[in-house]
Amino acid sequence: MSRSSAVAVVKHEGNVFDETSRGIELLGGLNIKSDTVVIKPNLCILDTPESGCTSDSRIVEALLIMLQGTGKKVKIIESGNYAADLDELYNNLGYQELAQKYGCELVNINKIPTVKVHVSDLRFRFPKLLLEKDKFYISVGKVKTHVFERMTCIWKNQWGCIAQKEKRPFHPFMSEILHHINTRIDIDLAIADGIVGMGGVGPTDGHPIRTNLLLFGKDALAVDSVACNVMGINPFSVPTLNFAYQRGAGEIDPEKINILGEVGGNVIRSYDVIPGRAYSVMRMGLKIGRIRRLVNVGMIMFDVGNFMCPRDVHAHGKPSLFNVLKRSATSRTWKL
Repeated sequence: MSRSSAVAVVKHEGNVFDETSRGIELLGGLNIKSDTVVIKPNLCILDTPESGCTSDSRIVEALLIMLQGTGKKVKIIESGNYAADLDELYNNLGYQELAQKYGCELVNINKIPTVKVHVSDLRFRFPKLLLEKDKFYISVGKVKTHVFERMTCIWKNQWGCIAQKEKRPFHPFMSEILHHINTRIDIDLAIADGIVGMGGVGPTDGHPIRTNLLLFGKDALAVDSVACNVMGINPFSVPTLNFAYQRGAGEIDPEKINILGEVGGNVIRSYDVIPGRAYSVMRMGLKIGRIRRLVNVGMIMFDVGNFMCPRDVHAHGKPSLFNVLKRSATSRTWKL
């Protein structure tokens, strides 16, 4: 994947349209030749952007305003998941209003034509729309910590392009699947929403961290690498990013990324991540879970590691260790 590793860093000072325009301008403009523009925000659960969990709809609206009068057909896509109904997400997070105002289409990935994809002896459905060449694909990710990947933003945003609500069985194979997906979608523009990010037990149970930054780039890995730097995380320590980098999918070496716009220590924030012991236990659980006959053992270890993570007061709660083990022993979450 040959992409410029330049990343534009723009401070958020209140006007998201101007800031989005500025970031894209620093990259040389949109220069869209395709007839169709596909925008993929991160809408994982029914929490507002101020919670640090979901992409800010103002960024998507800025893109829609910029595309007005161009004759482009704009589609906003998501798949939903086991924890959230997509229609409810679109409606409550402002996207239904955007569709009505600007005439774009809201797409449920689970309800459009798909193809069967094979990765590491796994099979899943993937939307044909994203394999078409005549499209301009924009990924609008959220800067967040992640319990077993350390961080998530642009690269993992395409996890939501798997055409099924229950995606947890694929967690032990996340690096391979994301590499396969991202190198076939061909991300034309990556925008990282760091206005309010998430620290702690991300990507859903953490706490908001106001960073007031927007990142723009054409190399998704480079954008994630800069996001890692903002968060105080070594990009080489993020399994999905390092896996893709080792296979030539993009750049994560900070020394080789050209920063445009805001530079220097004034953009760095300290994001708290989960304790190393809990992380190590979960990673071991994922490794064991790759072995079919040991899936339940891996899941028990993963859930114990998850149990070891400190939960924020506002989050979804922390069950007893007994209930965690009971759920692991009887669940088919990782069953394929």
